[in-house]
Amino acid sequence: MEFLKLVDQDNVKLLVDAFHMNIEEDDICAALENSYIGCIHVSENHRGVPGTGHIDWKQIVSVLKKQGYEGYLDMETFVKIDHGERDDTEVNVIDIPTKIVDLEKFNQLFYEMIAKMK
Repeated sequence: MEFLKLVDQDNVKLLVDAFHMNIEEDDICAALENSYIGCIHVSENHRGVPGTGHIDWKQIVSVLKKQGYEGYLDMETFVKIDHGERDDTEVNVIDIPTKIVDLEKFNQLFYEMIAKMK
């Protein structure tokens, strides 16, 4: 935070990552009470689609609304794809073809989160 205060520029912000916060923070919501946040990587505790793990997204969205957060939400999530005979592979959700069943759930959850932010 001291660096951001020292730089003191509107276009220099903090990027936070829900997956890593889940590992490192004692209280994710308390850590989000920060006016320097400009982007949030949205991902579950297991890097899955929001709503499929144990992160409390309702509480997170509530804190962000209370803070008046207007920065970016960036989906950084991975899912397993069954390739039949080959081993399952983890791929970034951005690269998932539309035939993957979970993509519809992903889109629904992501846009619901965004709608709750407004």
